[in-house]
Amino acid sequence: MVLPLVIGIAIILAILGFGLLKLGFSSQLVSILTKAEISARSAADAGLAEAMYKMNEKLALGPWDPTAVLPGAAGVTLEPDSSRARYSYSVNGVLWPPYYRIDSTGESVRAVKTVSVITSMHSYWAGIGVKMNVNINSKTEFGTIPPQSDFVFSIRTNSTEPGSINLAPNTHIPGEVVVGPGGDPEEVIIGKSTTTIDGATYAATEYMDFPFKPLPVGLVPSELPAPVGGITTIPAGLYEYPTIIMGAGDEIHIVGDVKFYTPEVRIHNSGVLRVLGTGSLELFVGGPFIADEGSLMINDALDATKLKIFGTPDCRSVIIKNSGDFWGAISAPNADLMIHNSGSTYGGFIGNNLDMKNSGIFYFDVRLASEYEDPVYFGIDRWWEITGLPE
Repeated sequence: MVLPLVIGIAIILAILGFGLLKLGFSSQLVSILTKAEISARSAADAGLAEAMYKMNEKLALGPWDPTAVLPGAAGVTLEPDSSRARYSYSVNGVLWPPYYRIDSTGESVRAVKTVSVITSMHSYWAGIGVKMNVNINSKTEFGTIPPQSDFVFSIRTNSTEPGSINLAPNTHIPGEVVVGPGGDPEEVIIGKSTTTIDGATYAATEYMDFPFKPLPVGLVPSELPAPVGGITTIPAGLYEYPTIIMGAGDEIHIVGDVKFYTPEVRIHNSGVLRVLGTGSLELFVGGPFIADEGSLMINDALDATKLKIFGTPDCRSVIIKNSGDFWGAISAPNADLMIHNSGSTYGGFIGNNLDMKNSGIFYFDVRLASEYEDPVYFGIDRWWEITGLPE
């Protein structure tokens, strides 16, 4: 009587053991497949990141050449990943340049994941962008010019420190205000009860890059032309000038498309730097740029793309005390920008810090955002995880 009972118990235990063994095997199999899918997706993302990096690396070397060979990779293994995940990617121009499509495929064991994006050039010009602090010390009317309904004006900082963005009473921001990753907008942005922000206030997902525009190729060491009738005229060309010090009453006129580098610029009271209607100026400065009170920076075209000041890494200070309206753009990522303009300001600013005083109007010139010779980057416009374009 005992023997059948023992045999029955043994059979039941064997069935339970087999069930547990099968359950453990199934769990292990699911774990392996899940790990393979995660590894494949990670590999696909790694391929996409590498493709974007190489696209931006080529872009940083100078004007983008649409006929250049586009980056690609095949069977690159992620190390030291034990699953031996690998990725392949290709970059192709699509039917509506300057857009490009990147397809990145990750493989691990039998799992395959493909991610695709549409990327295009994005401008760093968007209003005001700084690494650290923005101080708007007087009531300022912000906006865009020419009016463009789909453009979002923004003030952005990489800082997460309390009070990094300080807005004066009655300030109206017709767009968004963005703080550094992980920052609390309620602490970073200081505004009075009368301050209004139309758009969102939020923390960025990643830090804003601040590239320096490289010096133009082919700059010719030169001396400033001799003045005629008190006016120094600079014709179209590429120049490298020594330090420029403009005394009271001195005038420099830009009459063509001019690009030049100088270690330092100082425009004393009643000095005039003027870009004539047919001209444009890209001024690269390696040190301080100071336009004293009573000086004039005149842009006849009333177009900020025609007057741009680029600071090199050694440029630490840009001070504008223009006596009148200022149409221009300043990109000096390591510099503290001090704008004491007595008139209205039209253009865009990129710097380390920005201090705006006595400027009743600041309108961002949206034409800057379409200037793809300025510092730009390839950004993601659309993203999906299926093969082919989305519906």
